[in-house]
Amino acid sequence: MKLASHDAYWGGLPPFAGILFRIIPELSSRMNALMAGEVDFITDIAPDMFGQIETHPETEIAGGPVQNIRYLAIDKTDAVLGKVGVRRALSLALDRKALVLALWQDRLPIPNGFQFASFGEAYIEDFPALAHDPELARKLLAESGYNGETITYKLLNNYYPTQVAGAQIMVEMWRAVGINVEIQMMENFAQIQTKPVHAIYDSSSTAIFPDPLAHAWREFGPKGTLPKVGIWNNEEYFGLGEKLKETADPQARRSIIRRMLEIVDRQDPPCVILYGSGQFYGKRKDIAWIPGQTLDLNFGPFNTAYAEN
Repeated sequence: MKLASHDAYWGGLPPFAGILFRIIPELSSRMNALMAGEVDFITDIAPDMFGQIETHPETEIAGGPVQNIRYLAIDKTDAVLGKVGVRRALSLALDRKALVLALWQDRLPIPNGFQFASFGEAYIEDFPALAHDPELARKLLAESGYNGETITYKLLNNYYPTQVAGAQIMVEMWRAVGINVEIQMMENFAQIQTKPVHAIYDSSSTAIFPDPLAHAWREFGPKGTLPKVGIWNNEEYFGLGEKLKETADPQARRSIIRRMLEIVDRQDPPCVILYGSGQFYGKRKDIAWIPGQTLDLNFGPFNTAYAEN
């Protein structure tokens, strides 16, 4: 796709006359193109490629943590996954610190609940951290009557960087507490979300502005991603979100948000929160470009790097 500068744009001229956008699905092919000077900029770099880019005299890594949470969506209409104790056990079995160390060189944050500190007064700073408690996981499984039934993990081939490696690590963590998770490779999200889903699968959510209404509510509200797929609903959560939209007082909002976080984390989990997402890029050093906190690529005049030049 060839993009041309629009000279009459009200925000000012971008720094480039045009951009040639190429889709190169394989990460190794993108890396080779950057190293050979065939492209100036590549996306979705995994940490095991950082060293190769950083040691090359003309290229560098850009990016870091963004306002996005990686999570596993759960179909609670499934007979096994419908049990709250099983869903909680899936989360409690995970050592997220080990995951971030192994997959991301400890460069990504682990949020306390489905929220970000950037939410300001809407951030519940004392909300409990995501727990790693294998013993509690085993206890909840026993109380739920879980008896080793297979839980299907519908997986794409690295739609997200390190996705497959992460899935393989998590399968072993679940096995350690007695949860039998089986990976089923899929080709696209349409296959994953074909009903009945009866599985867990990878997803993510970007806070498009710093507030729960622009983040968790977009995923779990009545018009959100999971309810639209038909795999989760919670009338209390829906009602709280509607109340939150109408409430301006910061303290009153905090009370509502705390309860919404409790529902997602413990009372009726729609997902397993993994960690804060990172977006890393490889680029030529002589390209002045600063990554933002969302997943869009801003090559226009509003990018801070261009404004400073």
